[in-house]
Amino acid sequence: MQTKSVKQSSEHAPLELAQEAVAKGREAAYEAVAMGREAAQDFVSRGRDTVQKQVGAASNWASTQTKTNPLRALGIAAAVGAVVGLLLSRR
Repeated sequence: MQTKSVKQSSEHAPLELAQEAVAKGREAAYEAVAMGREAAQDFVSRGRDTVQKQVGAASNWASTQTKTNPLRALGIAAAVGAVVGLLLSRR
């Protein structure tokens, strides 16, 4: 009878090895997804910081230009308004 149980356990060995391999693969996939998610969040965070800095700089520049050249700012605003008006009237 012992030969039968040894034979049965050796028959199940490939199945157990395959199950272990699947479990290890699943674990590796979860780790890879977690690392990818973390990298994406870091990338988005750095991008957000960069955009905020650039928008702040552009806002400061626009404010300075408006204060130093108010007529130029008024002319640009009028031109932009005219172009938007023309584009919307063509619909």
